[in-house]
Amino acid sequence: MSLQTTLKALADPERRRILQLLRQKVMNAGDLMGETGLSASSLSYHLRKLREAGLVEDSRDGTTIWYEPNLSVLDDLIVWLNKL
Repeated sequence: MSLQTTLKALADPERRRILQLLRQKVMNAGDLMGETGLSASSLSYHLRKLREAGLVEDSRDGTTIWYEPNLSVLDDLIVWLNKL
């Protein structure tokens, strides 16, 4: 993933909130909607942006999709920031 994509994904406060929730435990969309108060379409949009940035991974268990953070993507960002 590109650094710019990661930064854009992290720029949104709702996406940062989703990441904070996922750091606590693996969640499905219903769990995330209950915690964030976002509509299904809004949550889907934010999860897509987080997946595109590589910050969230999903896995399917039957009809349920579970989301978990992939914070290793932040390693490149940290290296870049340290060079500043």
